Amino acid sequence: MIEGTITVVVDCLTLDAIVDRPFLEMQQYDPAQATNARYAFTFDFDHYERSYGRLLVNSRLENMDLADLFDLGYSRIWISHPDWSPLTNEELQQLKDDVTSDLLHDYGEDELAFWFQASPDKSFLLVNVQEIWTEEEAESEEAPD
Repeated sequence: MIEGTITVVVDCLTLDAIVDRPFLEMQQYDPAQATNARYAFTFDFDHYERSYGRLLVNSRLENMDLADLFDLGYSRIWISHPDWSPLTNEELQQLKDDVTSDLLHDYGEDELAFWFQASPDKSFLLVNVQEIWTEEEAESEEAPD
């Protein structure tokens, strides 16, 4: 996971998806050591041969751009508290609203499909994200295998 995390943090900086020093200081190998982090976003990067990366963020989620990060090739995000304590119903709804707003800011509903699933114990919220291909794109060389 460390390689994926380094990749996503470096690429975030390159994409200008994150911009402030407190965000960088919040990133810790052991999420329990990140005292200012409210949530852990763990990304599944398909094109990195099952590589994962994690970003620790505050409650405002203002230091990352999920739409820009989607260009790096993630297909799923697990959102949890750094200590895996249960998310409240209010947090689950706010996270859904924030993720939806972020993704639809850059993508239209006809370009990106995403759906949410909370774990039975509410220790994480799973977000599945998938690009929608038109029939013409699917037939072209640009479509994924």
